[in-house]
Amino acid sequence: MSKSNETALRDQRLKSALKVAEIKATDKEDMENCVNDMQKFTSLNEDEARVVAAAVRAKHLPNIVRESGLEAFFEE
Repeated sequence: MSKSNETALRDQRLKSALKVAEIKATDKEDMENCVNDMQKFTSLNEDEARVVAAAVRAKHLPNIVRESGLEAFFEE
């Protein structure tokens, strides 16, 4: 592999890693905001709102990760 290709690949991996770090860093805060919104707009109690928010996020977050090309970073 040429040096420029190696550099480009390394840069892409760095950008992807930074995006993953951003998603993980904001995930907890986003979940709390989602729960609060569910409580405010749907009159659910906290436990009910957390279940609904978790279901919504479980449905949409994998699609966002896949569309971003970052699924390899989230494999366990």
